Amino acid sequence: MEIRTLRHFVTLARRGSFIAAAEELNITQPALSRSIRGLEEEIGQKLIVRHRNGCVPSPAGALLLYDAEGILRRMAMVQHNLRAFAKGRLGHLRFGVAPLPAALFLSPLLSRVSKEQPDLTMGVSLGSMAALLEQLRGDHIEFFICAKSRLPRDGLLAMTKLCRIPLTWLARVGHPLARRKAVTWDMLSDYPIAGVHSDFSTPRESAADTMLDMPIAIACDDYQVLLSTVAHCDAVCLASSAMLPLQTGVVALNVVEGPAKEIDIVAVSRRGREFSPAVTMLLQHIRSMTDPRDDRFVSTTTV
Repeated sequence: MEIRTLRHFVTLARRGSFIAAAEELNITQPALSRSIRGLEEEIGQKLIVRHRNGCVPSPAGALLLYDAEGILRRMAMVQHNLRAFAKGRLGHLRFGVAPLPAALFLSPLLSRVSKEQPDLTMGVSLGSMAALLEQLRGDHIEFFICAKSRLPRDGLLAMTKLCRIPLTWLARVGHPLARRKAVTWDMLSDYPIAGVHSDFSTPRESAADTMLDMPIAIACDDYQVLLSTVAHCDAVCLASSAMLPLQTGVVALNVVEGPAKEIDIVAVSRRGREFSPAVTMLLQHIRSMTDPRDDRFVSTTTV
């Protein structure tokens, strides 16, 4: 199975027409037909079904299309990176970031890498765990960064630990709970819960998401929006004390019950795939930026 033949098949499946696909590929229609027929003979399956208005992939063709698109994207990135490497550059990097690490260090990370490696181009996807997993499996991204506790068990995934960050409940300055030396679970449940869909919550159909069996009153995938909201109302948010320098008017509560006080941040990739030099460099930057000696990343629950 050749890359050229896969490209012919993917283009035909996308355009739905032998004429349109041949024009895009700059080959003759008979040549395209021979290429597809040869691929079908090699696989032993009918891949394209013709009809009056063009053609569509068969069930076997739809299965091949999903994998073939990922192979072609991967090959295009390999070719780009090899050309860049020949010129002394690092190439292109595509990765994803979940809401919590995005809020903690994505912006300074991109700034630092851009300054030190101006020839490296980066594409970053922000999204929920489910969305990032789908992009990884489809080869749209090379890896993604998230909280380890939210990952499903999957033997096809590999995890690389990056750092451990402190968790705590945050509330506005002057919040009734901020004046208490110790906050119990019952006290916390008396106030609206604000949270990110994918970090700590459990989705429910036709009802509010829940966090630790408590309904989420304000659900949003952007921590900056959440903390800005919490700073102006009585809602409380489970996040990280490392975010306190990013938002004025918010303090950490001393909650004595609930989840662990720390959480691991990991890079998730497909098992068996080695990181490129660009990925290795970026992960090293994350580790240096979240060094435990940095006061922001020391676990604390005091106000």
